[in-house]
Amino acid sequence: MTSPMRRAAETILVGFPNVSVPIVAHEGCREQLGVFICDKRSDLTDYKEDGRYSMIDYNLIESNEDTLWQETKRETMLEMAYRAEAFLHWLRDRPERDIVVGTHSAWLMAVFNVVLDVDSSASSVEEAEHLHSMFSTGEVRSVLLDW
Repeated sequence: MTSPMRRAAETILVGFPNVSVPIVAHEGCREQLGVFICDKRSDLTDYKEDGRYSMIDYNLIESNEDTLWQETKRETMLEMAYRAEAFLHWLRDRPERDIVVGTHSAWLMAVFNVVLDVDSSASSVEEAEHLHSMFSTGEVRSVLLDW
């Protein structure tokens, strides 16, 4: 899975260059919405015309233009956490069991600090603190979600 934002899609493609399974773009795991132009998604036609993104399935994206991004309103962290929770429920219902999600640090902070109960599932205080901390660019962390 990948955020439909160019920077997340490029990271997935670099990190998994020989993937033989579909990479699916989903609006639910994209960066915090609104105000900053760097958080506005490119039009789908831009991705479809650029051969680098041919491995990514954009069929779940409903509109060519970014209708979620607003110039004057920034999504709150709580709103993003609700969106992240909905995405995780969607992910839970997928048939795959091993899933990579290429996304953004603010979204991950919402997931690990608001949506998931990390403290009770972590095997140690250090592990819980690590999951609550900011992700670095291109960083990979493996987690097991128990529903």
